[in-house]
Amino acid sequence: MMDDLQKEKRSISKSWSKREKQIEQAIFGIAHMYGDMQGIIGSSLPEIKSLEMSEGLEMSKDLPIIKSTKSKVL
Repeated sequence: MMDDLQKEKRSISKSWSKREKQIEQAIFGIAHMYGDMQGIIGSSLPEIKSLEMSEGLEMSKDLPIIKSTKSKVL
């Protein structure tokens, strides 16, 4: 019975981890697209509070910290 519980825990943990990564990638993609649009449209683009820097130049507590996997070309 304990083995079954451990297997179930691992399976659920794996699923949660996969979903968490997908959500992080979606948030990063949205933030990137918003930044691109802001560069094209300018200040007429409505502000999205959760994508803006908060006081003290810290990232919003609502967003996870995501590192880009894209390489930059100089």
